[in-house]
Amino acid sequence: MEFGLFMMPLHPPHRTYADSYDRDLSLIVKADQLGYTEVWIGEHITERWENAPAPELLIAKASGMTENIIFGTGVTLLAIHNPVDLAHRLAMLDHLCRGRFYWGIGTRAIPTDLELYGLDPSDRQGIGERSAEVLEVVLKIWQNEGKFEHHGKYFDISAPELDPVK
Repeated sequence: MEFGLFMMPLHPPHRTYADSYDRDLSLIVKADQLGYTEVWIGEHITERWENAPAPELLIAKASGMTENIIFGTGVTLLAIHNPVDLAHRLAMLDHLCRGRFYWGIGTRAIPTDLELYGLDPSDRQGIGERSAEVLEVVLKIWQNEGKFEHHGKYFDISAPELDPVK
């Protein structure tokens, strides 16, 4: 049997963010030492108690403190991200983790996270379409080198040269 861990980094008001992140990192290191096979880190931007606006940063730091555990985003909220930035950040993260990275994706978020980015939380179809387009663009970027173009409903991208850190 294998064990994994899902974390929404918790930040109670009586703790500083730095202290909370240090506790999260200690838990991840302990999980690695105990033989856990994976840890998944959630993404929330506007939630005070579960503030994890950039799980990739926590994963990058934790990867240098561990040896075997595999990291995953649980989940990357596709609709709120620029696909060009996302493709490059995740490719770099995979290298920093030495291949110990799973990319978990999703379309839903807490309403205030969506509203922060100008999205209507009740527009499930629009959020789903936007998320699908982000995924499509990220995968295309990872498969191509050189000139890149994408002309979609939500993103219009013309890049003279794209060479993500594959």
